[in-house]
Amino acid sequence: MISPVSLSSSNRLLSLEETSWVTQFSETYGQDIIYNLTMGTPFWSPPTSVQQAIIQSCGLTETYRYGATCGIPQLEKEIGKRLDLKFASSCGNEVMICSGSNQGFLNILLCLCNPGDEVILFRPYYFSHYTACLLAGVKPVVVDTDSEFLPQPQSLEISVNTKLVVVVSPGNPSGRVISTDRLRSLYQLCFHRGVWLVIDEAYEHFIFDGIETNSFSATDGVINLFTFSKSYSLAGLRVGYFCYPSYLRKSMLEIQDTIATHACHLAQQAALAAFNDSSKEWIQKQVQEMVPRREIFWQVVSKYHTYRANGGFFFFVPIPDSITSHDAVQYLIQKYGILVFPGQLFGMSNYLRISYGSLSLHETKEAANQLNDALATLWNNK
Repeated sequence: MISPVSLSSSNRLLSLEETSWVTQFSETYGQDIIYNLTMGTPFWSPPTSVQQAIIQSCGLTETYRYGATCGIPQLEKEIGKRLDLKFASSCGNEVMICSGSNQGFLNILLCLCNPGDEVILFRPYYFSHYTACLLAGVKPVVVDTDSEFLPQPQSLEISVNTKLVVVVSPGNPSGRVISTDRLRSLYQLCFHRGVWLVIDEAYEHFIFDGIETNSFSATDGVINLFTFSKSYSLAGLRVGYFCYPSYLRKSMLEIQDTIATHACHLAQQAALAAFNDSSKEWIQKQVQEMVPRREIFWQVVSKYHTYRANGGFFFFVPIPDSITSHDAVQYLIQKYGILVFPGQLFGMSNYLRISYGSLSLHETKEAANQLNDALATLWNNK
């Protein structure tokens, strides 16, 4: 009789257990969660034309057939026009439409990096970027930022193994906006060292306090990553895109064809409708409606030396050193019915990420009151 051999999973998954905590907490404490402050989505719905586009697409034969790997031509063309306007010139780069920007980031890693290469992430980092590095077999190198969570190009150490540097602006979880001049300094440093710069602009329209910033791109050495999940509120449809130098096209197509073949046709048609019916003015109006929510939460978190984020819809809130952020999250759920992200996920254990984007104004007021009591208790019992 042949003795059984134990089955095992990949070693890379051992480092990913922490990122599944939301599901675990929701399954354990789901009945206790009253206010979910983890959602990275805005409170508004997409234009009604999005629903109409999906319904119409359901009746088209080509919806159910294979399509272009890089995306449907109409959407690809529209994205190209928007990017030319965004960068105030023709960037001359290729566009890849993908199943959400997280998938796009993994594509980028697989195209640019070899196993064992190093990728610089700035603390606090977006946890999905860290996870993607591990999945791709590359080494995430976490670099500290200043007191306002801004990277310091002049002190950045790039090794012979560094393949790319990643920035998120506005930041997740910090909400900080990186100026065009700082991005340009990072790019110049990277370019002269033969290192790629990846700029994740998921929250590109969520900028407050009169901050003015221009997008930065370059024909070589920079990849800009975007999503339809935030400004267009299409998170559940999973559509993102990135622009990249044309000489990478063959490799990018091979990777996309292997992983996803192409983004879902229904989702792409919805994204096209959202693009066509969501003017810059419409998005700005929606973002302005986020301001009262932001100020309500600011009145709560400003008591605890919280950085006043000028972008995104987050606050990254310090907590006492005497408690870990995981324990704080569990306490907030059990005692106050509030679910937030622990700072450990972003590389900073004594912080909590508060997201107010998905709440109605009424929910915002109630959740802020609860959070006010919860944070006061945490700090008073430190």
